Amino acid sequence: GGEAKESTQLERQLDGSRYFVNLRWSGGAAFREVQPHDFVLRSEGSATLAFTCEFSPELADRTPSFDETRAASIAGWKAYWTKGGVVDFSGSKDPRAAELERRVVLSQYLLRVNYAGHVPPAEDGLTNITWFGKHNSEMYFWHAAHFYTWGRPELLERGLAWYQKILPLGQAEAAAQHFDGVRWPKMAGSDGRPSPGSINPFIIWNQPNPIALCELVYRSRPERATLEQYRDIVFESAKFLASFAQLDPATNRYVLGPPIKNVSESSGENHTQNPTFELAYWYYGLQVAQTWRARLGLDPEPHWADVLARLSKLPVHHGLYLEIETFPGLYERTKGPLPTSMLMILGYMPKIPLVDLETVRRTFHEVNARNGVDNWVSWAMGQGALTAARLGEPETAVRILTNDSPAARFMNNGHVRRPKEPNGCPAYLPVNASLLTAVGLMAAGWDGAPDVNAPGFPQDGSWTVRAEGLLRMP
Repeated sequence: GGEAKESTQLERQLDGSRYFVNLRWSGGAAFREVQPHDFVLRSEGSATLAFTCEFSPELADRTPSFDETRAASIAGWKAYWTKGGVVDFSGSKDPRAAELERRVVLSQYLLRVNYAGHVPPAEDGLTNITWFGKHNSEMYFWHAAHFYTWGRPELLERGLAWYQKILPLGQAEAAAQHFDGVRWPKMAGSDGRPSPGSINPFIIWNQPNPIALCELVYRSRPERATLEQYRDIVFESAKFLASFAQLDPATNRYVLGPPIKNVSESSGENHTQNPTFELAYWYYGLQVAQTWRARLGLDPEPHWADVLARLSKLPVHHGLYLEIETFPGLYERTKGPLPTSMLMILGYMPKIPLVDLETVRRTFHEVNARNGVDNWVSWAMGQGALTAARLGEPETAVRILTNDSPAARFMNNGHVRRPKEPNGCPAYLPVNASLLTAVGLMAAGWDGAPDVNAPGFPQDGSWTVRAEGLLRMP
């Protein structure tokens, strides 16, 4: 430790962009630049090296010292753990309660470290480089929604500020493709520029995410100032949703695709039309945007209203929701597990008028019968638990969240591997985020939930759930 006594500020260029290195260190250390962008700081004559280093796009007026940084960190963690939401399962008779509480606490720690920055995170956060270390925006709901549920919406808003910053870039991208509003990049670095990739142009379920998250912020702070702050994100996103949905004159309905990729990314983009979840999410995004217009004293937008009125119905086959309308033979498969994206209509978003609960229930039971409850892994763990809770099946929700199969194992530090990726993901944090979102909803409730304590947990006396600081989900 010790107060930093020496410092340096360097200006460098990288890929045409300027950045600054602001470095402070305690006395007795030696600094040198080996080559451009390669720096060495070495302690000489001491076993301790105390320093702070900041990389920034502009010159810092003053870089905090090590002692100041340590004090700020202590204060920040104290505020994090003493404010916001907490759940206590002590006193529960169910033997799974201790493991679920461990997963919750460790996940809260990991997501504060990795997901609470001013740029929306990559899926492994700051722990590991996967998918080029870039933000994949279809995952943004999982990255951020739990901060709302656990009473820390200000951490969600950090990422929304980045979306505000890149709004002009997304508007230009939409216009270049002859759409209205803003088209958010599927995969991007901190600059917000879309990245090339074989599936990137065809993913669409990222587009309503900012609307859904702005609505969560409004629920936490239902004021006109909130509406004014985020209206551009909501309305520009809605403009894109409405212009992307195309009117099919043969059926007098609005359709999505082709070419598009749905959540599972398994079908050919040129043959994919009307994925169930994307249809529902399109409806929800436009519905929320119209609600924001009403809150601001504005008339409904006529084209959005027309899309809502004539959007394709969710595809059903033999009483079960299909994943994609143009692939009606889903349940005739004889091999392999069923996809689950059609169940995101309750396992990701609140119920909308297009959704029939009993059809969701039949579909959920069919998936569990074919796949097994323990195969809700990766971020589908949270998806499955959210679905079960909203269907009034809390025992299934708990079983999914406490699944101890190898693919669902929470290591001692809380990390969960995703071994099926080509290079592996040793710390796939959307698992932690989806678990927190589900547990928060199960403990705090949701709009339309039974009027009991912790409605997403079994009510047979096996669970004792005490919670404070949580926010109710829509």
